[in-house]
Amino acid sequence: MTESQQEQREKLRAVWLSALLVFSVFAPMVFAASPVAGNTISVGNTESGNAPMADVPDAEIDPSSDSDIPVSYNVENTGLTGGELGLRLINDSSPGDEIVAQTMGLDGAKGTGVTLTVPADTIGATSQVKLTVIDGSNPEDPQPIAGASDTATITVSAGNTPSNTNPTASLSVTPSEFTAGDTLTFDASGSTDPDGTIETYIWDFDGDGQSDKTTTSATTTATVDKTGTFEPSVTVFDNDNGGDFATAEVTGSAPGAPSAALSASPTDPAVDETVTFDASGSTDSEGSVEQYEWDFDGDGTYEQTTSSATVTHAYDSVDFYTATVRVTDNDGYTDTETVDITVGDAGDPVAWFYTQPSSSQFPSAYAAVSESVTFDATNSFDRDGSITKYEWDFDGDGTYDATGSSVTHTYSSADVYDAKLQITDDNGNTATRSLNVFVGASPAVLSSDISYAGSGTQPTMSDITVDAFFSSDLLQVQVINDTAEGFDDRYELEGVGVDETTELTISVTMDDYVPRSLIGSGHDVTWTRTNNGDGTWTVTITGTPAELQYYFTEEGGTPTEWGDKEGEYYTASNARNQSMTFAVTDLDVFETQRKHRLNSSTFITDAQSFGQPKYDTSGPTDSVKLSLGAPHYNADGTLNTGFFEAYLPPAMLDHWGVEASALSGSFQGATRQSTITSTKDGGARIDFSVHYSEGDAAITVDNTAPTADAGSAQTVGVGETVAFDGTASSDNTEIESYEWDFDGDGSYDATGATPTHAFSSPGTYTVTLRVTDAAGNTDTATVTITVEDTTAPTAEAGSDQTVKVDETVSFDGTGSTDNVGVNSYEWDFDGDGTYDATGSSVTHSFGSSGTETVTLRVTDAAGNTDTDTLTVTVEQKSGSGDGDGPAVVNPSQSTDDTDDTVTPTPTETPTPTDDTETNTTAEPTNTTDEVVTETDDATANTTEDVGDSEPEPTATPEPTPEPTDSDDDSSSSESSDDEGGDSGGQTAAEPTTTADGPGFGAVVALLGLVSGALLARRRPSQ
Repeated sequence: MTESQQEQREKLRAVWLSALLVFSVFAPMVFAASPVAGNTISVGNTESGNAPMADVPDAEIDPSSDSDIPVSYNVENTGLTGGELGLRLINDSSPGDEIVAQTMGLDGAKGTGVTLTVPADTIGATSQVKLTVIDGSNPEDPQPIAGASDTATITVSAGNTPSNTNPTASLSVTPSEFTAGDTLTFDASGSTDPDGTIETYIWDFDGDGQSDKTTTSATTTATVDKTGTFEPSVTVFDNDNGGDFATAEVTGSAPGAPSAALSASPTDPAVDETVTFDASGSTDSEGSVEQYEWDFDGDGTYEQTTSSATVTHAYDSVDFYTATVRVTDNDGYTDTETVDITVGDAGDPVAWFYTQPSSSQFPSAYAAVSESVTFDATNSFDRDGSITKYEWDFDGDGTYDATGSSVTHTYSSADVYDAKLQITDDNGNTATRSLNVFVGASPAVLSSDISYAGSGTQPTMSDITVDAFFSSDLLQVQVINDTAEGFDDRYELEGVGVDETTELTISVTMDDYVPRSLIGSGHDVTWTRTNNGDGTWTVTITGTPAELQYYFTEEGGTPTEWGDKEGEYYTASNARNQSMTFAVTDLDVFETQRKHRLNSSTFITDAQSFGQPKYDTSGPTDSVKLSLGAPHYNADGTLNTGFFEAYLPPAMLDHWGVEASALSGSFQGATRQSTITSTKDGGARIDFSVHYSEGDAAITVDNTAPTADAGSAQTVGVGETVAFDGTASSDNTEIESYEWDFDGDGSYDATGATPTHAFSSPGTYTVTLRVTDAAGNTDTATVTITVEDTTAPTAEAGSDQTVKVDETVSFDGTGSTDNVGVNSYEWDFDGDGTYDATGSSVTHSFGSSGTETVTLRVTDAAGNTDTDTLTVTVEQKSGSGDGDGPAVVNPSQSTDDTDDTVTPTPTETPTPTDDTETNTTAEPTNTTDEVVTETDDATANTTEDVGDSEPEPTATPEPTPEPTDSDDDSSSSESSDDEGGDSGGQTAAEPTTTADGPGFGAVVALLGLVSGALLARRRPSQ
């Protein structure tokens, strides 16, 4: 083998060895992964096991518990063992391929009926799921095997959904009697849930039907400012959104309110006998009782006001009276107390009776023809004995028709009868009492009709009728769905094309009945009353339907009380989506004047039951009320929140002496956020929401003060416009005015909810907002405004000036300005950064010629500053060498640039200041604010004698350092005795500068140059 062949062979061998090395390293890795790599498996017959297979069936599961689903798989041809295999179930209906169930370590590469467990509540109502066989040979990252997957639908069966039992709410409040402003503890820990847990507590601390706080804790505390008796509540919800509601009764008293006490003697006086009323037992824990107001006859009007706790009064007629005292303390809080007084003649009995049916307002009663009327005199009495006989004259003909303390009578014809009672006591004394009984024909409906009013969705009117009839002394008006099959379904109008926009008009004509007030269920209801002049009336009602929630007892009736049902509140058994039902009342329960004042009044709601209107005089202001009742929960389990819409005619407002805007609404004694609208006729419409189950919806003159909110504190600059915002203030009706006092002087400076104001001086201001509602109730709030001076002043140093050396210059900085005021003026005349004088106007003179930059710095009271400069050009005095001052020296005439010899021009030499020293230059005297000495070290080696004779300066050229100039006093001290002299004992003299004549500046400069030259010349010889 040749050498070249051997060489080539060795090269081939090296290549082969290299290839072998690579193969030996990587081949085991390649072949070991080949059964799984890429899972590229030929698809064949699944049953024969030629291809991977997975199978999951459709299933129906119960979401309340874990569910087992049988699945099958076959991946025998993948080369994987059972221990490396797993199954994964994915929810394809959820984002992110959520894993529902997974199992690993399957027993073999093939399995049938393998169980996967689906946890409860992990599948939606209907979900698409995917089963995949996974390769678990890498436990850290199991991967799906291609082809081994299947999909199915899993449905949550509604039939399997477990029913939820609502929780039972419980509430206690401590203390139950408190002073407004106290902190109360609310405890609902007694609430229970039989099949779950209570997760949410919604608290209403003041019983107004509005949620004040939501917690997950069963106990909480709150500060309550409300007075009177009311019912806080808690609503609890469990883990399945079931709810319940509980209340607790509490009573709040005004802080420091007095406690009234009242006694009378005697309590059974005779006519004209003096009765002494004593309220001296009244107390006030935090002050004193200042005023006593007395209502002797119980009519609501206080006839007398005193500062004394006792008063006397005599009654001039026989009757029953309830006397009232109202006490007021030094803080304006009040309390009342009553005592009953029975007035009769000495020895005579007192007659009293009432009828049923009755107006309940003596002295009149109402009855229909052939209606049985009960006359009851059991309240009659005798002061000094007993009543032995009761006699009745029913028709006023003077003949007594019956005897007994309680009797009945039926009138056979319509008329007005004067019924009379006479009683006799055991001494033979008698007394009588009479009243009018109005008897009329039984009221009847003559005709009724309903029509589409032309607004909103038009229904199929042929399927709608109106049912009008009299029941319980009310005209009942009900809109009926004639297509309904069930009895209760007749009142659901949704099925005949009626929706919430459909406006319908109902017309009813009646006989022997005066319609005065409309009550009912609907929305935006208006009505008119027409007296036809023949004893008949026609009412026309227009409005849209309302949604009503209903509950009926097992007997099919309406509950008499809605508060609770065996400790629980009612849940509606059904709902009417579109319903219209009304009742018309003649207000016969009212006395005559109140009837007329409420003629045409309207009370509309979505309650299931409602009573007749009531007139209440027990509060601080009179009110008109309507009792409402409805299920506490809607049919779907949510809280039943309804509405109340009312119209009061102008006669009622006139009687109360208020405008519409002065009214407010309340429910269950709690003031409601009300919308008040004035009507064209001068009446008022009042709208507010209610929270069932039952209570009185009331309308009264607003005595609830608004809540003022003046906004947040602000920090601003002087003169900066501040925007104030009182729109967060609130009222149960509407705030009528906003007034702002910006400077705290008690006078209001601006009006409106969002005024602006700028403060001209820095400081801290307390701004007061006063809000007033239409009834005149007010409240105030304050906000703190911090005003800072952040604006710098503007300095004005004046105009540039040109002056002579030593000439007095006037500087004027009064042109400087500031938004508040300039506090100080400082002047720097020489530009050294040190301020040399203060004051708005100053003077100064400059001792040498040149250009000076004068700086003025002004500062205000807040420390803000500004500077301004002006240029002062100082010129040589004219007429150099003349006058008393030193002559002007022109250095350019005495300096030879060739030999650096300085030849100063002879000038009049100043007189030395110290005659005791010979051959020593006297200390210069400077009569200006500034001495400027210029020294040229290049020529300053010549000693100059300063005396009475003319000096003869000499200058010897000699190289010296660059000359330096200095304007300050330190440069003139370099040639003093303290800093050195020449070898001959003589000291270079310094010139003394004065302001006695022209050329002074030039002389000073020349003398400085000469002195410097002399010193420079002498130093090398030392």
